[in-house]
Order: sequence, then C-alpha cells, then structure tokens
Amino acid sequence: HINLGYAHLAKSDYATAEKHFKSARQSRTYGYSDVLATDAIVREADASFMQKNYNKADNLYAEAIKNGATNSDYIWYQRSLIAGLNGNNNEKINLLKKLSDKVPASKYKEQASFELGNTYLETRNYSEAESIFLSLYNQTTSDKLKAASLYKLAYAYQNNNKENDAIVKYEELLTQ
Repeated sequence: HINLGYAHLAKSDYATAEKHFKSARQSRTYGYSDVLATDAIVREADASFMQKNYNKADNLYAEAIKNGATNSDYIWYQRSLIAGLNGNNNEKINLLKKLSDKVPASKYKEQASFELGNTYLETRNYSEAESIFLSLYNQTTSDKLKAASLYKLAYAYQNNNKENDAIVKYEELLTQ
C-alpha cells in the first residue's frame, strides 16, 4: 500500500494516495514496521493537506509526532502552515519557534525563519520581523532568500517608522 500511495502522490492524485497511506498505516499488524507506519501517517497527512483538509492533516501530523516520527521538523513546519491557514498566528509562531529550538540544524530552518518573519509582519510585530529578517539576511547563502529577506526587512523598517533605514535597505536591494 505504501508504494502505491507514493505513486499516487507523485501523480498529484491526493485522494487515492490518502487511501493507500491510510491502508498502510492500518496494516501495521500485517508486518509493517513502526517506522513505515509512522511514515504512512505523515504521507496521509500530506495528502490530506494537499486536499485542503487541514484539520485532518493536523491531527495526523500530531499523531506522527506522538509515534516518534523522525522528521519532526518537517511536521512542525507543516503544522505551522496549517495554524496560519486556520488564522491561528500565535500557534503558528509557537510551532515555528519549536522547530528552530528543537532541531537547530533543520533543513527547514531558513524556510521556517522566513515564515516566522512574515507572520510577525502580518501581526504587525515589526520589531520581531526586523530581527528575523536581518538575521536571515546575514546568515543565508541563498541569493533568492537574501533578496527576499532584504525586501521584507526594508518593509518592516518602513512600517516601524524607520524610514531612513528602509530607504537604505531598498537602495541596497536595487544594487544587488
């Protein structure tokens, strides 16, 4: 079942993929290891997420964490997106911070930091956004993320009544 789930996931047939992952998850008693069963939970959650069934996806991601999923940073990131989509920015912020705190070397760290900065902008917490985007700008090696962080930093400065700092950052962005 799990291989069929991955095949349907690759074809963007999320409803069928979800069914196969659910079958794989429930087949633990038929020889699937706990690791495979937990992976099936995460992928079932992914399929639910792609179908915009966010509450089901969130519950499945929570179950995967409870079962000791090895990719908890990915799960926290996904759950933070769901919290944001559901309008719960405080929960989103907590999950993104948890990702950074619990898995400092996560491959999702920069994405999570950028998302955290955007959430601070959305909630008009411009000082926190400044801190996040400045740090990300100084630390990332990705030119695309560096430019996006610089733009967001300038925007945060502008909204925090730091017009001169904003102008400097916008000009810096134009010279890159």
